[in-house]
Amino acid sequence: MRNSFELKAVPRIDSATGPFKFNPNLLPFEDLRKLGFSMRIAQRIVKFRESGGSFKVGLDLGKIYGINSALLIKLIPYVRIPGAPFVYRQQKVN
Repeated sequence: MRNSFELKAVPRIDSATGPFKFNPNLLPFEDLRKLGFSMRIAQRIVKFRESGGSFKVGLDLGKIYGINSALLIKLIPYVRIPGAPFVYRQQKVN
């Protein structure tokens, strides 16, 4: 019996820029790619915004179909949306 899931590799964040603070409502396509989003996901984010969508909190990025959850976990601490609560808290693991 095969597992019904696949482990996906975490997309690479551009090593020249590294992760940086960003507002997903304003970030251009090229900078989304630098953060490690695939071309297809970056296009979906831009299309979502162009069709009137907006991100209220950083976790809203998870609503984009196909987004890599491991990448999202890495980037959430860098999301800055004016007026949004800062919901990420780094916890110690025992």
